[in-house]
Amino acid sequence: MSWRPAGRDTCRRLIRILKVDEWMHAALASRLKASGGVARFGQISDGRLWVHEAADRIDGGLFISRFGIVLPAYDESTIEGRNSDFLTTLYRSRRDGLFSIIGMENRVMDVEAHLGEKPPDSESYRMFTRDHSSVKENPVPPGITLHKAGPGDINLLWPLERSYQKEEVLRPGSHLDEKHGRRFFMNTLKNQEVYYAALNGKPVAKAGTNARGWNYDQIGGVFVEHALRGHGLGRVIMERLLDAIRTEGRRPCLFVKKSNRAALQLYKSLEFQDRGAFRISYWI
Repeated sequence: MSWRPAGRDTCRRLIRILKVDEWMHAALASRLKASGGVARFGQISDGRLWVHEAADRIDGGLFISRFGIVLPAYDESTIEGRNSDFLTTLYRSRRDGLFSIIGMENRVMDVEAHLGEKPPDSESYRMFTRDHSSVKENPVPPGITLHKAGPGDINLLWPLERSYQKEEVLRPGSHLDEKHGRRFFMNTLKNQEVYYAALNGKPVAKAGTNARGWNYDQIGGVFVEHALRGHGLGRVIMERLLDAIRTEGRRPCLFVKKSNRAALQLYKSLEFQDRGAFRISYWI
C-alpha cells in the first residue's frame, strides 16, 4: 500500500477508476485526456501525477501542477492512515509553491489537514451534474443574437471576459494580469466550447466549458453584464451550451458559489442535480 509516480500502466488503471465519478475531478480528467492517458515517470501535462496502490489495485490519484495547483482524486476515508506520512511530507515540501487546492470539499480538507494549517483564503461551492436529456430552449430576447466563439473573437470578447475575471476569479487584493489573462482566454477559445450573446453586435453574456474529460464537460465562465441581469440571458446562453454538449453525447457538470443564489436557482431550474460540497483553497 503506497503512493508512487504514475507510469504508463498505472495511469491507465487510474483512468478506469476516475471515469466512475469523473464529474468530481473534471480538471484532472481533462489533463489526462489531453496527455493521451499516458504518464511517464509521473509526468503529465503541466505537472506530476501520483497513484495510490493497495493490494495490486489502484484506488486513488493526486496531481500537482508546476504552477502549484493541487488536484486530489482519492477517497480520504480509505487512504487515511495508509502512508499518510508521505502526503504530509509531500504537501509540506510544496507549501511555498502552492497556489490552490481544488476538489470535492472532503478531499481538499484532507490536503489542508496534512498541511497542518488553514489556507489564507478559500471559497465554498456546490457541485452540480446533469444527465443527457434535451433542454427546452426559451425564446431569445428581442435584439439578442447567439454565437459560437472561436480564437478570432478574442478582441471582441476580451472586455466581457475581463469583467468576469475581475468579478468571479480574482481574489480580494489581486490585480488582473492582462497579458496572462488574454493568453489564457485565447487557449480557452481554441480548446473549449464557448458561446456568447450579443446585443446590437456587442457581447453581453457568455458561457463555456473549462475542462473536457472523457464523458463530462465542466462548465465555467458563465457571465452576464450587470445592466442586463434578470432578463433571461444567462438561461438562453446556458441552454445553447447545454444543447451543444448533449449533441456530442456528453454530460455537463459545474460548481457554483454557495453564496450565488441567482446562479443556484438557474442551474436547479435547468434540471442540474446537487452532488455535494466543492471547495477551492487559495495559498497565495
